[in-house]
Amino acid sequence: MSHLFLNDRLPAYDPERHAVDRYRDLAVHAGGVAGPAHFQVDTGKAAKSVEKKLRDAGVGREPFFALISQARWPTKLWRDERFVELARRLIDRTGLRAVLVGGPGDMAALEEMKGRIGAGAINLAGRTDLPELAEVLRRARFAVTVDSGPMHLAAAVGTRCVALFGPTAPWRTGPYGTGHIVVRKGLDCSPCFLRKCADPKCMTAITVDDVLEAMSPILSEG
Repeated sequence: MSHLFLNDRLPAYDPERHAVDRYRDLAVHAGGVAGPAHFQVDTGKAAKSVEKKLRDAGVGREPFFALISQARWPTKLWRDERFVELARRLIDRTGLRAVLVGGPGDMAALEEMKGRIGAGAINLAGRTDLPELAEVLRRARFAVTVDSGPMHLAAAVGTRCVALFGPTAPWRTGPYGTGHIVVRKGLDCSPCFLRKCADPKCMTAITVDDVLEAMSPILSEG
């Protein structure tokens, strides 16, 4: 019934198009200029504080990759032990440090994960505000991530994402832009858009080898 109160009704939209493109269509209809999407994320004011936090954490100016392992939907999560194994293998292969990011509620889980990764992994969960998190992600060589808000932030600041998808549709809400890599199994039940599932095999079926193989174009760049 809400459409009865609207003064300008748009044609039905295609829900399978990426959300960014659908929002751009709305902006154009409202008088905006059509053109490529550009995300303005100003992290300049956060640069100095991020520099200090990385230095205090022992990273300094060393190159690193970001791990974004947490999400609000339980069905979007990948197993912690697989993130640990993946991080260790990436460290061995690239020599990069691993920086774990998340919110205040993720601190304990990521602290445990950091300890299991070893090799100088850093846990910044709960230690950055939003502009600082954007700056951390901007500095990362790449981000390995589940479907989450920080994934979109990483893509917005130009960092290549290796995104693990299960219950949601990457063509609708995946990392926007070029150069990103999506890893998914494409099971018949996926995407289901369920927040809870007794057997989230769309995520548990993804192996560490699957991720490493998919991201070989990034790893081959050195």
